[in-house]
Amino acid sequence: MANGYGGSSGSSSSSRTTTISSTGQRAPVGYHYMPDGTLMSDEEHARLYSSRIIKNFDIDLSDLPQASQKRTFKLTGDEGCEFILEVKDNATGNYYNFITNKFQSTYYGLEESIKNTGVFEKEITFPSIVTKDTVNGAVSSATSVTMDTAVASTMAVGDRVTGNDTLNNSVITVASIDSTNVFSLSVAASISDGVTLFFTGNAQYDISLYAKPGTKHIDYNEVRFGDDSIDINSSIGSNSLMLKKVIYQYADVELAKGKL
Repeated sequence: MANGYGGSSGSSSSSRTTTISSTGQRAPVGYHYMPDGTLMSDEEHARLYSSRIIKNFDIDLSDLPQASQKRTFKLTGDEGCEFILEVKDNATGNYYNFITNKFQSTYYGLEESIKNTGVFEKEITFPSIVTKDTVNGAVSSATSVTMDTAVASTMAVGDRVTGNDTLNNSVITVASIDSTNVFSLSVAASISDGVTLFFTGNAQYDISLYAKPGTKHIDYNEVRFGDDSIDINSSIGSNSLMLKKVIYQYADVELAKGKL
């Protein structure tokens, strides 16, 4: 993972300075050698590294549609700002991997820095919340449904179920996951063998932006809702090393036929 300023991954480049060069030459008073061997004044180092500020974290925080969607985030700040960005699926606990562009069960954080342009920009691909599987055996006015594959990997309790006229015109959900391939509907329904069912849930993505030592966020400006709870998406900056945002993803709303 890139850490900026030619330093090796895993530590801050500003902490690896020395007054003795790799050739044994001592730096003049008020100067030191950087990790890449260049000579820098202590005053210039303090200017560049001691007060680096992340000034803005810009991303569309509006609700996501049920289909997969890419969103670009943009970090603006001083050159050399170092940060770690985590995007976590609140329901599954999975983390977004910025290399594979998929969520995974093992931890992943994007560790990067803002270069001399003053801007760092990258995309996040949010997945679809619609999954599908095929019915294995007809269901006749019952709630128990057997599927072709392991249902736990396809659906979650509370997901809306669609796939035939009865299901599509009602709000019927997954009531329980009963065994490896069997789940129960919230309302009894008739479903033919071989029908493909679609399962649509909701999702919440927690976004955490950590400023690494030597970097800080712009001063905190808090915004509250009418009930006095904190509106984290409208609030700006942070008084700590962490800044949090959240994005929700909901099933698309469909109007019932013949109704406004």
